[in-house]
Amino acid sequence: MARRIKLSALMTLLAIVLSGCPRIAETDIYNNTGVSISLNSGGSITHISPGEVKVISFASNSLVVSSEIGEWKYSRDLIPYGGEDGEYFDGTVYLQINESGQVFATREQDKRPQSEFGAQPEGFPIEPSS
Repeated sequence: MARRIKLSALMTLLAIVLSGCPRIAETDIYNNTGVSISLNSGGSITHISPGEVKVISFASNSLVVSSEIGEWKYSRDLIPYGGEDGEYFDGTVYLQINESGQVFATREQDKRPQSEFGAQPEGFPIEPSS
């Protein structure tokens, strides 16, 4: 009986811990800054050259972008609508980061770089917090 209670308590604790973890999203990022950037997502570092696209798994609470022109921090707001599937997110979110640090949402079929953006999801473009 005691073992059953311990197992039940462990399973409850595990469920609580996992429910606090952010949803993993594949993030397709186009570097339109004109310089090489480094992305830090939960300690995982990815380098992106100017004009290059990289896909990262974004499962942390923040993303830090570093380059010779600055360091910018973004929250999970990079995932439109909090992660519900829709026009701008279907398990992968397509983004373009510009020299100003602004991040714009694009669609999979959009040719990047884009210089003019039509409608953006709520909250976009995103400004860095630092």
